[in-house]
Amino acid sequence: DYGIECDSRVDVYGAIRAVYTNKTEMDMLEPEDRRLVEKMELGYRRSGLLLPPEERKQLAIVKKQMSDLTSAFSRCLNEEDGKALFTRAELEGLPNDYFDGREIEVVDGVSKFVVTTKYPDNGPLMKYANLESTRKAMHI
Repeated sequence: DYGIECDSRVDVYGAIRAVYTNKTEMDMLEPEDRRLVEKMELGYRRSGLLLPPEERKQLAIVKKQMSDLTSAFSRCLNEEDGKALFTRAELEGLPNDYFDGREIEVVDGVSKFVVTTKYPDNGPLMKYANLESTRKAMHI
């Protein structure tokens, strides 16, 4: 809610937009400061602050719903006891410390690492695993 509210600050966007649209002020800024103003203006614009007030309200409602659903989804994943089993080769790309203390199960004579649906297991796998098939299996 806080993030959505911060991204919806018309007063802050007005100040940024005033600098952004003033060529003289923009030209006086250092390159890093100019880039910051450009990125901030783009971020607020993408947040819908150029929309009419009624459409901004509707967008805020949709963003809130998305935030609530994302939180509920993450909560469900963390409460779930799901797991998948992968060989070391299937987990190529993950840092060595990912395997420290990780539970291993032997399936048909093959040692496989246990990866749960909880973020400390799932997050790095989805980010760093080189094999698409591994990420897909974990996602499913």
